[in-house]
Amino acid sequence: MPKTSKKKPALKDLAQANAKVPTMELTSLDQIWGFSEISRYGTTDEGEYKLKIFDMTRADLENHARAVGCLVLESSERLRNELLKQFRAYILSLRKPASLPQGKIKVSDAAQKVLNEGR
Repeated sequence: MPKTSKKKPALKDLAQANAKVPTMELTSLDQIWGFSEISRYGTTDEGEYKLKIFDMTRADLENHARAVGCLVLESSERLRNELLKQFRAYILSLRKPASLPQGKIKVSDAAQKVLNEGR
């Protein structure tokens, strides 16, 4: 059987490398305008935010907690955990699953008859 000589496309020419369908829609004006790094936390990356709050002094932590509307707790560790919890909730609020287009669903005649009974 002869081999067909199909040339593979170059990696830089590929539009998508992982077969995943993009599942997030833009939900805030900052995202629409391209300012995704501007937020009350200063970042949208959890790792970067963790480094930021673990480098803060106690006074800085309290000021930051007040600025983002977090309850100031007595333990620095509990305060950091609460800040991380609120940060994660904030980031999840920015991510919205993409809405799938509603297609025409084919219903069998028997099912359609049952659905029409309530009319």
